[in-house]
Amino acid sequence: MAFHYRELMEQGKTKAEIARTPDVSRARVTQVMNLLNLHPDIQEYLNNAKYKPDTKLITERGLCQIATIQDSNEQLRAFGKLIR
Repeated sequence: MAFHYRELMEQGKTKAEIARTPDVSRARVTQVMNLLNLHPDIQEYLNNAKYKPDTKLITERGLCQIATIQDSNEQLRAFGKLIR
């Protein structure tokens, strides 16, 4: 969703316009777009992740906390702990 929202914004839409989609608030658009602050390696991992029954669940909440970390090495360390 974050990539899709970014694409819409690059096309000139505002967060308010995107939020006019049913069941989406402007705050929710911002929350989702904050995931774009994740290190590119984390984004790639998530985009290529395949579900397996023994896969550890990665929540958006956990990812949002990591996305607030400014240092990219710290982000990678925190993500490593999350997926272990």
